[in-house]
Amino acid sequence: KGGAEPGETPLEAAKRETREEIGVEAARWDDLGIVYELPSLVDHSVSLFLARDLTHVATEHEHVESIETVRMPFDEAVAAALNGKLEDAITGLALLRAAHAFSREAAAERSG
Repeated sequence: KGGAEPGETPLEAAKRETREEIGVEAARWDDLGIVYELPSLVDHSVSLFLARDLTHVATEHEHVESIETVRMPFDEAVAAALNGKLEDAITGLALLRAAHAFSREAAAERSG
């Protein structure tokens, strides 16, 4: 959920922030669209991506950052978004969009 540097695309920012903050690089990035945190108050968009084919690397936290990474099965994370245990709206919406993408892919595989 970090910000883009000047001249950086949303995807480039996502790749950098994911590597720096949680120590993950991905071979595949799927665009999950754009959302707005507070559209009635702030005209600031957040680009969502689904990172796949992950490799763990060292984190590069900035000295002012305090980040706690929580790892859990994907289905548990989606359930947390749906039942209110996950309170971050952007993360919850990203999880729901990722679940929808997985569901569409599974349906396409079943149909042939």
